[in-house]
Amino acid sequence: MTAASETPLRCRLVEALGRSESCPGARCPFWEPGGAVLPGRCAVGEIDLGGRAEFASWLLSIRDELEAARAPHDHRRVWRELRRRLHPDDE
Repeated sequence: MTAASETPLRCRLVEALGRSESCPGARCPFWEPGGAVLPGRCAVGEIDLGGRAEFASWLLSIRDELEAARAPHDHRRVWRELRRRLHPDDE
């Protein structure tokens, strides 16, 4: 294990709200699993959240909805809403 892998990841969405929380990793709906070559990573980890607390809060609410979704159609509904909000010109 390297020193970098021993340091727990922090959730950037929560940090954008001025709080600290460990990254839930694979338990998070925004987690993209790794493969043979690349490690797993956060799908929203590269988004610049500086000064964008409202956006981070909205993404956290989407995460909460995805975590609460029990049926596949609920998951699809939440993902469709996320895509619609992120890409309004695609409609």
